[in-house]
Amino acid sequence: MKEYLDIINMPHYELRYHPRMSMEKRAAQFAPFDALTGYKEEIKETSRTTTPRKILTEEEIEILNEQLRTLKEMDALKIKYFVPDSTKKGGKYMIYEGLFKKINSTTKEIIFQNNKKIFLEQIISIQIM
Repeated sequence: MKEYLDIINMPHYELRYHPRMSMEKRAAQFAPFDALTGYKEEIKETSRTTTPRKILTEEEIEILNEQLRTLKEMDALKIKYFVPDSTKKGGKYMIYEGLFKKINSTTKEIIFQNNKKIFLEQIISIQIM
């Protein structure tokens, strides 16, 4: 340490054409650095909530089946259905309103006039308007 005694109390050298950067600006240089790539997305995905799927009773299934049998082309429908989440257990409930076209028994889908398709097994309720 003795060898530095002659320079220890000297002022810090500053360039005339390059002034010293403030502490805030120095800290801002490192702000964009993301050491854990994808961590923010993973936290966001973990905090995203899903709704568990409701299991219909036999009585509710029979009511839906009866409603499906009585549908006629161009009936205005309001359908509540469940869309499973692609990455987590559960999903979300959606409501769709449209004009009925037909039921495809092969693919088990209800098809609307605008060709929107909903799987019959996802339907929770049907309201004929």
